[in-house]
Amino acid sequence: MKTVKKSESLIIASVFLVTVFLFSAVQLSICHAATDMIVRNNCGTVNRPLSVDPTGKSEGFSAVLYNNTNGLPTSEANAIAETSEGFIWIGSYAGLIRYDGNTFERMDSTGGLTSIKCLYVDSRDRLWIGTNDNGVAVMEKGELRMWGKMDGMKSAHTRAITEDQNGLIYIATTSGIMMIDNDYNLSCLEYPELEGADMRYLQTATDGTVYGTTNMGDMMTIRDGKLTAFISVNDSPLDGAGSIMWI
Repeated sequence: MKTVKKSESLIIASVFLVTVFLFSAVQLSICHAATDMIVRNNCGTVNRPLSVDPTGKSEGFSAVLYNNTNGLPTSEANAIAETSEGFIWIGSYAGLIRYDGNTFERMDSTGGLTSIKCLYVDSRDRLWIGTNDNGVAVMEKGELRMWGKMDGMKSAHTRAITEDQNGLIYIATTSGIMMIDNDYNLSCLEYPELEGADMRYLQTATDGTVYGTTNMGDMMTIRDGKLTAFISVNDSPLDGAGSIMWI
């Protein structure tokens, strides 16, 4: 088992305070990109200036709320992402829904695409799908591939997905962090600090460092598939962390 020295973790804690704002009560992360940087939000989509005012106050535009009364097959949405062809993907408890700008279509759920908690579009335009009960899946060019407990997942409950600068996919579960490499090999990030950790959040910074938090409020950094720092909620200068916001 690999370990991270406590002294190193406490040093890195100061970096968190300088570079990252962590909010224990916040459930959603909002990322703002500098004009000379490419920053992906927690669904993997590159941040761009808004083309439409979502409040509907701008002249010529209006806001529309979709639910099961006007086209959306369900009344809840847990995650939203966009792929390069312009499709909007919606993850819900009822499954995966695709919106082409005109019609909502619920994808076939017989393969396990149900109770979706998170979506992520990576740098290769693959759509990663995290479910609450059936592990994680990836959709590429219409083909679906899934990983569950029978395939080596420590937990079938997925909470967040992100990608680092090397193309490694990190999957936050209720029992630690899993990784999938460029050849679709699944492995576990094996560290005592992460064993059985109920993960809540993962986010990749502009330098490729992956930041994460657990449900208890522990914080961590990961680089090149290695845990570089872990700050227990008991050692943290903050009273727990639930999410990450880049300013």
